[in-house]
Amino acid sequence: MDKEGLDFDLESVWPPAADLVALQFPSEEEFTRCRAVMWKQPHCYQTANKWDRIVVVRKVDLPLYREAGLAFTEVELALLWRDQVGARCGPRAAARVGSAIRA
Repeated sequence: MDKEGLDFDLESVWPPAADLVALQFPSEEEFTRCRAVMWKQPHCYQTANKWDRIVVVRKVDLPLYREAGLAFTEVELALLWRDQVGARCGPRAAARVGSAIRA
């Protein structure tokens, strides 16, 4: 509990990266179907990036998405971050992120 008297569980808001996986969808239709599945699971951790058709979910929740028959590619979150940094900041920044991930 913090000094304000609030009990805040940070892991419920942003779980450890090791517990998460990114799902990349091959089409807008599959991404839309995934969003419908996500809507029915409000208790599950999830974030979405509509521009790249990627959602981030807990690894333990993967069966929900597989059982829905969705087509997606799993991407380790650390690799996704490295690639996004490289695309936005250049290869040297991506190399630094890659080194930090391996450390």
